[in-house]
Amino acid sequence: MSVVPQQFGDQHTRIKLDKVEEYLGLFGKVLQEWPFRRIYVDAFAGSGAFIPLGSSDANQLSLIETEDILLGSAARALAIDPPFDRYIFIDQSRNNVESLNELLDRHPEKADRIEIKQGDANVELAKFCKSLKKLDRTVVFLDPFGLSVKWETIKNLASTKAVDLWYLVPVFGMSRQVSEKGIEHAGAARIDEMLGTDEWRKCVIASEATTNLFGEVQATTRKIGGAVQLSDFVMERLDSVFEGGVSKFALPLGRKGRHEFSLVFACANPSIKANSLALRLATSVLKL
Repeated sequence: MSVVPQQFGDQHTRIKLDKVEEYLGLFGKVLQEWPFRRIYVDAFAGSGAFIPLGSSDANQLSLIETEDILLGSAARALAIDPPFDRYIFIDQSRNNVESLNELLDRHPEKADRIEIKQGDANVELAKFCKSLKKLDRTVVFLDPFGLSVKWETIKNLASTKAVDLWYLVPVFGMSRQVSEKGIEHAGAARIDEMLGTDEWRKCVIASEATTNLFGEVQATTRKIGGAVQLSDFVMERLDSVFEGGVSKFALPLGRKGRHEFSLVFACANPSIKANSLALRLATSVLKL
């Protein structure tokens, strides 16, 4: 069996992966002379490879050209030099986990460093945060499916004081929960859980009182914000818990130039020397 590619994404997916890969390389080089244990955690690791939408027929895998298959974040991380001391790949799909296990055969020299876990990323990350030791330094990549990352998970990562977080925020998926008629209740509840507050609503929806032709006062709503405003709000929320700060530059990504996601960076390390370097490196990577 070989790594089974998933079909999703576009040019923006390559850009996202290139940015994270570039930072992983810088992270390793900066810390290789220090006695830290370097850890990489990919919380929504996928299968290890992907095919951009439109490249081939997803139902005709045997016809896919080799050059159409691109390495996913997990496979890219394993190719980084200097290598990490520990790799943790998490995915909820059994098929993806089976595919990820094929990476062990491709990297036998790292087999004892790789852990592949099937499960809910929020649950597995909570366990991971509790397991960290004093000299552990970690890069965590969150590339979630939908609105699945909970605020409690973000707080857990921040509380370690040892995590550099790369988070692909699904701002379009969040914005879709809001229309001119108001906020979709079930989706809004998931965003509340994702951000740990309902204050985000104020940046995307406004309530107004209007008077109709009969002199009756009616409450109306209108949408006043979208992806940009939600992206800014998420960065403010991250900055409230990550002591090392948040890069002021968020990279907008999406198909055909649309702002569907924001790639953001946050540092949990409270050391000024450490977080100033991390933020400087991350910001240089984020800028196109």
